Amino acid sequence: MFKHETLERVKLKRVDSPEGRRYCTPEGKSYKSVTTLLSENEPSGLIEWRKRVGEEEANRVTNKATTRGTKIHAMCEDYIQSQQTVDPNEIMPIDTMMFKQIKEVLDSKVNNIRAIECPLYSNHLKVAGRCDLIAEYDGVQAIIDYKTSKSMKREDWIQNYFKQAALYSYMSTVS
Repeated sequence: MFKHETLERVKLKRVDSPEGRRYCTPEGKSYKSVTTLLSENEPSGLIEWRKRVGEEEANRVTNKATTRGTKIHAMCEDYIQSQQTVDPNEIMPIDTMMFKQIKEVLDSKVNNIRAIECPLYSNHLKVAGRCDLIAEYDGVQAIIDYKTSKSMKREDWIQNYFKQAALYSYMSTVS
C-alpha cells in the first residue's frame, strides 16, 4: 500500500481556447500551460509525420492516443489512491497491457505520494500546469509524468518530456 503525505495544493482555473490551454492563478494571473508552451515548438519530425500521413489521419491517430492516455492516467490515479485495479474485461487489451507495465514500476519504485494530478505554477516562469504525480521514486522526491506511447521513442524525439519535467520541478504547488 502506498503511503500518502499530501502537499498543500493551489487551485488553478483551467481555460481552454483555440490558442491553447491557460491557467488562472489565485492572484488572477493567466499563464500558458506547459503543454501549450512546449507544443508551440513542436519537433520537426512530428510536423513532417503530419504532412506525410495527412491532417485527417494525424488527427485520428492523435485522438486515439489521447483517449488511451486519459484512460491509463485515470487507472493509475485510481490505483495509487485505492490500490484497486480496473476489471480487465472493461478496457481494451492494449490499455490493460500499458497499465500493467506502469503498475509494476509504481509497485516497485514509487512511494510516499505527495500529490496526484497536482496543479503547479510559477510567477517567475509565467507558466502553469498539472503534473501526474509527485512522489518518491527509489527514495528520491520526483516529478512523475506517465507516458503511454505504443512504441519506443528515440531520445531526440522526446526532448519535450525532459523540458516538461524540468519546468514542473521549478513550479510551486501553493500560492
